[in-house]
Amino acid sequence: MRATRQVRPAGLYGLSGALVVVGAGALYGGYSLLSDPSGGRMGLPTQWLSRTAFSDYFIPGLLLFTVLGVLPMLTVFVLWLRPDWGLAGGLENTLHIHWVWGLAFGVGLAQMVWIVYQVATMGWLFWLQPAMFALGLLICGLCVLPSVRRYYARN
Repeated sequence: MRATRQVRPAGLYGLSGALVVVGAGALYGGYSLLSDPSGGRMGLPTQWLSRTAFSDYFIPGLLLFTVLGVLPMLTVFVLWLRPDWGLAGGLENTLHIHWVWGLAFGVGLAQMVWIVYQVATMGWLFWLQPAMFALGLLICGLCVLPSVRRYYARN
């Protein structure tokens, strides 16, 4: 008996693209901040950090690079593989969905939280902030598409 192969839904392509855009931008921005924590390389004055918990851009750069850079890129890879690693067996049994779906949704939420924190502590700085918030919202929206949920459903 042969296993039937599921066709990847169109939403997965959009989800992957959105995750790659977030990840690539965050890898670039995070690396720039890590290599120059003063923010000078990116033209970011340290006075923008006055209402945050940070004195320079090193920790924000590290968070940007790892959480919003590396993690989305790994998520895309795992979204396409759908490995059966059993990393979140209890969660999968409860929600009946592959754990990587939750990871992708979490990246979208993290993107939105990152932007909300920026705006709350530093104000509106760039046209890019609303665009990146919308990208986080798009990631979450694509995750909840019925076709994407069905593709990652677990019985």
